[in-house]
Amino acid sequence: MKSGMFLCIFILFFSVTMRAQEDTTALQRGTIYPGYIITQDNDTVEGWLLNINCWLNQHQTFFYDDPDNHKGRIKYTANELKEYKVGNRIYESIRFEGQYSSHKDNFFMRIITGPISYYLWYYDPDRSKLSPVSMTLNDISDALLFEENELSTQDLIRKLDGEMTNLGQLKYLVNFDKSMSKLVSDYPELAEKIKNKEDGYQWIDKEKIIREFNQWYLDNH
Repeated sequence: MKSGMFLCIFILFFSVTMRAQEDTTALQRGTIYPGYIITQDNDTVEGWLLNINCWLNQHQTFFYDDPDNHKGRIKYTANELKEYKVGNRIYESIRFEGQYSSHKDNFFMRIITGPISYYLWYYDPDRSKLSPVSMTLNDISDALLFEENELSTQDLIRKLDGEMTNLGQLKYLVNFDKSMSKLVSDYPELAEKIKNKEDGYQWIDKEKIIREFNQWYLDNH
């Protein structure tokens, strides 16, 4: 019985930390896209930014006021900005150490914005000893523009202005019905569907659950 439970937990954990799924916000790596930065003073500055890849974007970004003026680019790290957008990817600066992160402040890709915001953190154990923050553009060679589907992901959420919650924690993997229903308990009908393990309301449906909660919250507050 114990070995069976261990196997189930292992399979669940492996499914969470396996290679990243196809990214719906896919962009060309090493390409400049229109976007913006939000400074620590809450000023929004539109311009152009370099999309390196999902991993390196979390540690630094390069801003251009003119996409043809590469000499005028400015490098920013997560302790210098509140947020930036490159193409259709939004990165929020949060004081939280993602998997294999070596810094307190990091850019997290925000997939859902709302009363519950949903983030993805990309990582690769094979590159965990590299120091991406200190890399210059000269350091970012073709070898570092690796395929993004080779990366693993960490799923995180934040309710309103609360702390980051790692959905990869064992209590969410093994007892998703109890843990997630508690997190959305403000919406009893939704919490009940999760608690009853209804189709469409399980761990794999977390994005749908978050969007449903957010819509309910906005409609009622």
